[in-house]
Amino acid sequence: MKLKVKENERLVRDSSNFAILNTDREALKFHEQKMAALRKQKEQDDEINTIKRDVSDIKDMLRQLLESKQ
Repeated sequence: MKLKVKENERLVRDSSNFAILNTDREALKFHEQKMAALRKQKEQDDEINTIKRDVSDIKDMLRQLLESKQ
């Protein structure tokens, strides 16, 4: 059974375990969108960092190659 919380109409208390639950679906949707955007940004950052490391490795190999030719 769900009981309304007096201080906030968007919250209910589950009488079986006394947990307070948020019933605001728009807030949940906004939170999920925000988390998805953060995950996407992290993936992009990781990919950029991988490319930077790869470029650095290539530069090091080119330097070594040029030094060995001299």
